[in-house]
Amino acid sequence: MSEQTLPGGNTTGAVRAGNVVHKPAAPWTPSVHALLRHLEQAGVEGCPGRSASTIRAGRCSATCPAR
Repeated sequence: MSEQTLPGGNTTGAVRAGNVVHKPAAPWTPSVHALLRHLEQAGVEGCPGRSASTIRAGRCSATCPAR
């Protein structure tokens, strides 16, 4: 599956592969992963095993570049 570079937003290096967005790890990434593991172990439904964003049709936030 090919990757599409995603410009704009509050991050650099984000790419889209299918319906999933991947972006580089940041200093807070280990804390986010620990929180996701905790929620999963606590039985919270819908909690991903890793952080991922799904593309949904709609409008961008005010920080997105014009298309």
